[in-house]
Amino acid sequence: MFDYDGKWQRLQVVNLELENPDLWNDPEQAQAISKEKKSLDDVVLVLDELKQNLQDSQELLELIIDENDEEAFAALEKSVKEYTKIIEDFEFRRMFSNPADPLNCFLDIQAGAGGT
Repeated sequence: MFDYDGKWQRLQVVNLELENPDLWNDPEQAQAISKEKKSLDDVVLVLDELKQNLQDSQELLELIIDENDEEAFAALEKSVKEYTKIIEDFEFRRMFSNPADPLNCFLDIQAGAGGT
Protein backbone atom coordinates (compact mmCIF):
# COMPACT_ATOMS: atom_id res chain seq x y z
CA MET A 1 0.00 0.00 0.00
CA PHE A 2 2.81 2.44 0.79
CA ASP A 3 4.67 2.15 -2.51
CA TYR A 4 4.88 5.94 -2.59
CA ASP A 5 7.07 6.21 -5.71
CA GLY A 6 4.86 3.83 -7.67
CA LYS A 7 1.69 5.59 -6.56
CA TRP A 8 3.16 9.02 -7.33
CA GLN A 9 4.14 7.90 -10.85
CA ARG A 10 0.74 6.31 -11.42
CA LEU A 11 -0.95 9.51 -10.21
CA GLN A 12 0.94 11.47 -12.87
CA VAL A 13 -0.28 9.04 -15.56
CA VAL A 14 -3.86 9.14 -14.25
CA ASN A 15 -3.83 12.95 -14.25
CA LEU A 16 -2.73 12.91 -17.90
CA GLU A 17 -5.48 10.41 -18.74
CA LEU A 18 -8.07 12.64 -17.08
CA GLU A 19 -6.92 15.58 -19.21
CA ASN A 20 -7.68 13.61 -22.38
CA PRO A 21 -11.09 14.81 -23.67
CA ASP A 22 -11.72 11.45 -25.39
CA LEU A 23 -11.81 9.73 -22.00
CA TRP A 24 -15.14 11.38 -21.22
CA ASN A 25 -16.77 9.63 -24.21
CA ASP A 26 -16.69 6.45 -22.10
CA PRO A 27 -18.37 7.31 -18.78
CA GLU A 28 -17.52 3.97 -17.15
CA GLN A 29 -13.83 4.34 -17.95
CA ALA A 30 -13.87 7.97 -16.82
CA GLN A 31 -15.50 6.97 -13.54
CA ALA A 32 -12.96 4.19 -12.97
CA ILE A 33 -10.04 6.55 -13.67
CA SER A 34 -11.55 9.22 -11.39
CA LYS A 35 -11.98 6.65 -8.62
CA GLU A 36 -8.36 5.54 -9.03
CA LYS A 37 -7.23 9.18 -8.85
CA LYS A 38 -9.12 9.65 -5.58
CA SER A 39 -7.51 6.53 -4.15
CA LEU A 40 -4.03 7.66 -5.22
CA ASP A 41 -4.63 11.19 -3.92
CA ASP A 42 -5.64 9.76 -0.55
CA VAL A 43 -2.18 8.27 -0.21
CA VAL A 44 0.18 10.54 -2.13
CA LEU A 45 -1.17 13.93 -1.10
CA VAL A 46 -1.61 12.97 2.55
CA LEU A 47 1.92 11.54 2.73
CA ASP A 48 3.32 14.66 1.04
CA GLU A 49 1.53 16.86 3.57
CA LEU A 50 2.61 14.66 6.47
CA LYS A 51 6.24 14.75 5.32
CA GLN A 52 6.16 18.55 5.08
CA ASN A 53 4.49 18.86 8.49
CA LEU A 54 7.11 16.62 10.09
CA GLN A 55 9.93 18.65 8.55
CA ASP A 56 8.32 21.87 9.78
CA SER A 57 7.86 20.34 13.23
CA GLN A 58 11.51 19.35 13.37
CA GLU A 59 12.58 22.92 12.57
CA LEU A 60 10.08 24.27 15.10
CA LEU A 61 11.41 21.90 17.76
CA GLU A 62 14.91 23.27 17.27
CA LEU A 63 13.58 26.81 17.80
CA ILE A 64 11.56 25.72 20.84
CA ILE A 65 14.65 24.16 22.40
CA ASP A 66 16.68 27.32 21.77
CA GLU A 67 13.94 29.54 23.24
CA ASN A 68 12.87 27.09 25.98
CA ASP A 69 9.22 27.82 25.12
CA GLU A 70 6.99 25.37 27.00
CA GLU A 71 3.76 26.69 25.49
CA ALA A 72 5.03 26.19 21.95
CA PHE A 73 6.28 22.74 22.95
CA ALA A 74 2.78 21.79 24.15
CA ALA A 75 1.32 22.93 20.82
CA LEU A 76 3.96 20.95 18.93
CA GLU A 77 3.23 17.89 21.05
CA LYS A 78 -0.46 18.17 20.12
CA SER A 79 0.48 18.35 16.43
CA VAL A 80 2.68 15.28 16.72
CA LYS A 81 -0.24 13.37 18.26
CA GLU A 82 -2.34 14.35 15.24
CA TYR A 83 0.41 13.07 12.92
CA THR A 84 0.47 9.82 14.89
CA LYS A 85 -3.27 9.44 14.37
CA ILE A 86 -2.81 9.92 10.61
CA ILE A 87 -0.10 7.24 10.57
CA GLU A 88 -2.29 4.86 12.59
CA ASP A 89 -5.11 5.45 10.10
CA PHE A 90 -2.75 4.55 7.25
CA GLU A 91 -1.73 1.37 9.09
CA PHE A 92 -5.40 0.42 9.53
CA ARG A 93 -6.06 1.04 5.83
CA ARG A 94 -2.99 -1.04 4.94
CA MET A 95 -4.38 -3.98 6.92
CA PHE A 96 -7.61 -3.76 4.91
CA SER A 97 -6.22 -2.92 1.49
CA ASN A 98 -7.50 -6.02 -0.31
CA PRO A 99 -10.05 -5.08 -3.00
CA ALA A 100 -12.58 -7.43 -1.39
CA ASP A 101 -12.27 -5.85 2.08
CA PRO A 102 -15.00 -3.21 1.65
CA LEU A 103 -17.49 -5.82 0.41
CA ASN A 104 -20.27 -7.21 2.58
CA CYS A 105 -20.10 -10.63 4.16
CA PHE A 106 -22.30 -12.99 6.15
CA LEU A 107 -21.37 -14.24 9.57
CA ASP A 108 -23.06 -17.46 10.60
CA ILE A 109 -22.90 -18.39 14.28
CA GLN A 110 -24.14 -21.85 15.14
CA ALA A 111 -24.69 -23.19 18.62
CA GLY A 112 -22.79 -26.31 19.43
CA ALA A 113 -21.42 -28.39 22.25
CA GLY A 114 -18.44 -26.06 22.60
CA GLY A 115 -14.94 -27.08 23.45
CA THR A 116 -12.34 -27.99 20.90
